[in-house]
Amino acid sequence: MALRINRVTLHSVCIPVDKLKVHDETFSYEPLNRGPSGGFDGPWFATVPNFAAKVEADKCSGWGMMPRIKDRDELIQSAGQLIGKSLDDVNAQTWHNDDRTERGLHMAVLCCKADYLQKPLYSMFGQKVHDTMALAEWAGMRTPEGAAKLAKEAAERGRLSLKLKGSEHVDGAGITHAVAQATGDKLELLIDPNGRWSGEQTIDIAKAIGKQPMHVLFEDPSSSSDFVELMKQVMSISDVKPVRTALEPELIEQLAAALPMAAFNVQGTLPTIAKSAAACEKYQVPFWVGSSMESGISDLAMLHMMSTLPMVTFPCEIAGYDMREHNLLNGPIPLKDGRAALTEAPGLGVEIDEAAVEKYRVEEPIVIA
Repeated sequence: MALRINRVTLHSVCIPVDKLKVHDETFSYEPLNRGPSGGFDGPWFATVPNFAAKVEADKCSGWGMMPRIKDRDELIQSAGQLIGKSLDDVNAQTWHNDDRTERGLHMAVLCCKADYLQKPLYSMFGQKVHDTMALAEWAGMRTPEGAAKLAKEAAERGRLSLKLKGSEHVDGAGITHAVAQATGDKLELLIDPNGRWSGEQTIDIAKAIGKQPMHVLFEDPSSSSDFVELMKQVMSISDVKPVRTALEPELIEQLAAALPMAAFNVQGTLPTIAKSAAACEKYQVPFWVGSSMESGISDLAMLHMMSTLPMVTFPCEIAGYDMREHNLLNGPIPLKDGRAALTEAPGLGVEIDEAAVEKYRVEEPIVIA
């Protein structure tokens, strides 16, 4: 091939998200973003810019999207290391550092290679094992009435899971009963407090939930309690099952050996995700790669990767695609009966809307050549 990367352009973009699309009005004060204290007291997450990266060689290009937490100077330095790199040396298994926020840049490089080879992005990761993938409806914090309404809409759209955020003020039991009444066993319900519940509150909510016709899951309910011991208590008094965010495969190995895990929300660099996927396959535990709400670019790119991983049988989020004012794509993510159905078109399979990138850009592009 001997084709070399000759240009990387970083676009700092800020794409609005309507708070009332994420939360019920009752919870519109919740920023869903950590502040300097480490608690959820930062600015509204959608006001913090993301970096979109375009990687180019002579005959091809590819795009990726970084989370809003990426350090600018480190990203520029990392992008500079790509200049002159042969696409022959590009693969999904290796990256030049272990910064998980750079997976968007890594994905852009793989998209560039896929574009040159005129192959779909998923082929950079291996053989496709899922022709379609179940999707989840993602939202922030809801009242029981708001959750029931959203659950009905999600079921009508073919979504198989409803994932809601939680806090000490969210009525987790009331939401569960309202969703069960609205949709029966059509949806599973996942509540993710991001560790904001106490252990005592988690137990109280689980008791009030009891047994339900649908699957109910708690993801990372309490940061102040031992996860294994807490979830053992939860499962002894209810049908609630455990889900955990996993940044490394070692945690998957540890928890899967200790608990009947319902699923893992896997995060990390692309090589780390691949290792975590292998751990999930070893223990036969489903997983998905959670959306970081960047854009449709990153959601679609991760669907490509997940289509090659056997244990991605848990419904996937496309929250950036669903929630942002614009998803930066020139067309929709392909769907079939409400499930993601990737095409065989080169790269992402959907063109990037570069006019939208320009519209939402908040500073001059950073060009590395």
